[in-house]
Amino acid sequence: MTHQCSYRQRSEWSDWEVDGPLRVRTLRKVFRCSRCGKERPRRQPGRPEKREREAVRTEAPPLATREARRVAEHLLSRARGRTVCGVRGLIGKSGLPGSLVEEWLETFMRCGWIRLRERLAGSRAELAGVLVRDFASLEEFCHPGREAARARALSAAVAGLGGLHHPIVHQVRDLLHSPEADSLAPELISALAVVARHAASGDACARRVLSARELGDSKALDRLSGQLERILGPLEKLNIREGGSVFLVGGRGGIECRGQLLRLSRLPPFVGLASDTASILDKVHFPPAGLLVVENMTTFEACCRREVEGAADTMVAWAAGFPGRSVLRLVELAARAGVDIRVWADIDLSGVRIFRLVHDRSGRQASPWHMSPRDLVAAPVALPLSARQARAIEADLRAHPQEPLSDTLEAILQHRCWVEQEALMSILPPAGGNQRSSTRR
Repeated sequence: MTHQCSYRQRSEWSDWEVDGPLRVRTLRKVFRCSRCGKERPRRQPGRPEKREREAVRTEAPPLATREARRVAEHLLSRARGRTVCGVRGLIGKSGLPGSLVEEWLETFMRCGWIRLRERLAGSRAELAGVLVRDFASLEEFCHPGREAARARALSAAVAGLGGLHHPIVHQVRDLLHSPEADSLAPELISALAVVARHAASGDACARRVLSARELGDSKALDRLSGQLERILGPLEKLNIREGGSVFLVGGRGGIECRGQLLRLSRLPPFVGLASDTASILDKVHFPPAGLLVVENMTTFEACCRREVEGAADTMVAWAAGFPGRSVLRLVELAARAGVDIRVWADIDLSGVRIFRLVHDRSGRQASPWHMSPRDLVAAPVALPLSARQARAIEADLRAHPQEPLSDTLEAILQHRCWVEQEALMSILPPAGGNQRSSTRR
């Protein structure tokens, strides 16, 4: 059936045309039928608005002068994750004259590393954008040997994480196998593997001690801490701290060590022991209400002070983020004793992973506390979910769709927010109140 064409204006790129060692295409406005795709005839073709040029026959790389490397380095940093990198921002960041930057961009284009986009106005062509075609060659020019060093670091990191099972290990391993690893510096890859292995060990260690022992430089983790924490979260939650570590426990029950019984109720609100003490415990006397593992310090202290209903008669252990060897030892002893084990953490991906770690160590006996989708919605204060957090949760749900608290992760994505433990304190009834807090088993 024939139809009457309804033309709409849109911009379209032409086919590539070879022009000596280059190939060129232009962007023009055309009128095309939205139903059949036919272009409306015109007496003269419209003026091109933009032009793109790239090399067909590439030239040899230029000498790596300081200015050339500066342009290449800023181009790499600005082009990651972008379709088109603006030239004005590149000129501003490099601190070099615009004519010199454009000259080097033309050279990189003829080497086949980038494509140049120009804005056309009559007979004038103004450089407007850059598309990187060959990140590897551009980075090798900017940082000779880095690609080989990255490959060695990736191989060593993947091998070093083999056979380890911990939420942070799984996260780092997934990252190292993703395309994003191609943009990571070799030293960051090595540091990620070191932090992941340390998290899996369950030990606590001072940051500079770990850095000197594993990376050969006591300040390496300090220099990389910002990048590490953007990927893995606060290092303190992974038992990497500024100084020595302690094992904090309070509430009810007692700890027996070398024949001496320490009743926790006699030293309120909690006691601090060296982390190594947990390895020489003779026996732990758990109260009938069982063990409660709490992620954050403020809520841990409130539970020890018997200010939270449902926690007042339990033994309370401070996880300090991902629980270390001392807390996990206490969890294993509680599982053997057959008492209830509950976990209270932030309602976010880290909190869910903390629960899952304790859940596994307890022989899948532990249950989450105040970490359900209902608790997320009821919280009076919630924090916005970042794009990076959302991507991490989506990846976790794809990899572990049947793991405990997957419904909580789905709720976090749905509501685009997460909740700190402290935000729930204002709506939980105090110990001894008439209402009882809900416990999800």
